Amino acid sequence: MKKLIYGIFAISMLTALAGCEKEIKTYDGVEGLYFDVQWGAAHGNYTLWAHQIYTPLEFGKYAATDSTVQVKVMAVGETKDYDRPFTVVINQENTKAELGKDYNEFDGNGVIKAGETCGYVYLTVNRTEKMKTDTVRICLQLLENEYFELPFTSFGDVPGRWPDIQTQYMEDTDPRFHNIFATDILSKPEKWWGGETGGGTWGKWTAKKFQLMMDLTNTTAEDYTTEKMPLARATVIKDAVLEYLNEQMKNGTPVLEDDETYMWMNGATWEEGSGPNN
Repeated sequence: MKKLIYGIFAISMLTALAGCEKEIKTYDGVEGLYFDVQWGAAHGNYTLWAHQIYTPLEFGKYAATDSTVQVKVMAVGETKDYDRPFTVVINQENTKAELGKDYNEFDGNGVIKAGETCGYVYLTVNRTEKMKTDTVRICLQLLENEYFELPFTSFGDVPGRWPDIQTQYMEDTDPRFHNIFATDILSKPEKWWGGETGGGTWGKWTAKKFQLMMDLTNTTAEDYTTEKMPLARATVIKDAVLEYLNEQMKNGTPVLEDDETYMWMNGATWEEGSGPNN
């Protein structure tokens, strides 16, 4: 199963906003290129949205076995009445992934079409076993050619762009490079019916509890969204998991979290002297 991740937006946006700007940025320097992947809420003019300094590819949030990442490349300078090719390569020095395993053969040949200001390249990343315990990094790098230089080394220099504040994986804002970080470590889904300190329908989120919920109820991480997980469905899942937890407690084999505390869900039966600690 393939999932397409649009590098231009990490969340679903109107198709009309996903294309290239027709008017090129006001810029008095050389004709150049930079990676221009964007995400986040609009700040007035959508062309001024924050720049995404990397693309997180979190397989733990969906059931896909691979994902195609679309990466936007932006031009500065004057528009032309002819096509201008550009090239993106894998920067092997900063890539911690295996060709043919973690990612497929990459065609980094793109084009800025006549009258346009941007183009795209695509990379397919595969869900692999190593991603369950580690984050795989793939570094893309722009190359100069006869049409384009690479004039920017920081997004503070790019007209109308600023780096997004999210820096979970890195802080480097050099727009000549774009990194993809792929992981299969379970992460908290969009919709979780529970609080950070416990309580609620499901209690505090843990990866172990989340995996058990999916195993017992034949659900996937993609089911745990605001749209797909109303309270009524959350209650059905809670009841199924609660029955299992209570049965295991009754049999003297309580389900424990990784920190050796009892796995808790609203309504769980506790041994004497114990209580809901997660």
